[in-house]
Amino acid sequence: MTDANVIADKDYERALEMLESDVENGLKLMKEAEQRGSPLAIYFMGTEFYVGDILPKNEKEARMRFERLREMGYPNMMEICHEMDLQMGYCCLNRRKAFQKMNGDTTTEELGEIMRRFDVPDYDIGAAGALLDDDDFERVLEEEDERKASSMVSSIARRNGVDELFMNKLFLDYLIGTGRMGPDGSFDLYIDILDMDDDAKETFEMAKDGDPDAQYELGMRYRHGDGVFSDEHESFKWLEMAAENGHVEAMYEVATCFDLGMGVSENEEAAMEWYRKAADRGHEHSKEIVGRNDY
Repeated sequence: MTDANVIADKDYERALEMLESDVENGLKLMKEAEQRGSPLAIYFMGTEFYVGDILPKNEKEARMRFERLREMGYPNMMEICHEMDLQMGYCCLNRRKAFQKMNGDTTTEELGEIMRRFDVPDYDIGAAGALLDDDDFERVLEEEDERKASSMVSSIARRNGVDELFMNKLFLDYLIGTGRMGPDGSFDLYIDILDMDDDAKETFEMAKDGDPDAQYELGMRYRHGDGVFSDEHESFKWLEMAAENGHVEAMYEVATCFDLGMGVSENEEAAMEWYRKAADRGHEHSKEIVGRNDY
């Protein structure tokens, strides 16, 4: 740890003490520690932006700070950041796999054990139990109006102290995982739950109609959380659609996804296959990658 980090962490400790009696000046000192590179201060600010306690709730600001911790390479923070990723709904695939294992007799305790086998974090397990055990859950399943269903799920979330957006995301995973709604039928619900901005909604509609440029744009939006809720799995899905429809940049991005394991399992063979396809279409960086590999 550098001298600057040491100073910043002392500022972090003073900020914590000051926050007990003077929130405004305590936050000011915490921001100074964050700017100096204190990992504890960065994590504190990220958590506060996520929770929305003494700072306005802002998930993009939270994620930016968690990503910064990764880039700084603090091993003890990496696990925390990964856990927060899961809690914020960025990695929903394992939840859906767990829900697939349910049957009509599965209790919430049994579901919890299934979820743990899929490495689903405790926050998700608790939220799933609260959702399924709530007296209004069966009414939600019978509700045909998606917006009303989403509103009812939000009410369940508030009663159980769970983030409303996260609970709606969890409900969507339940619908898909249990087969009550296929992924292709969940698009409209995604729009309602994840509150796409107007530009993203327009892109979404064009992508759904098969426009490869729009599919590529939507995939990148999901990757960066641009007007939609950030989701690597959704990003890969749309990028793959665009690539299969002949979009060259999407071919490169799909190759990168397979190369780095973003939204899909790492697969070197599949990555090189897509790099070659992009290279054959004239993509310069893909040509370089293929050339190095062949050499």
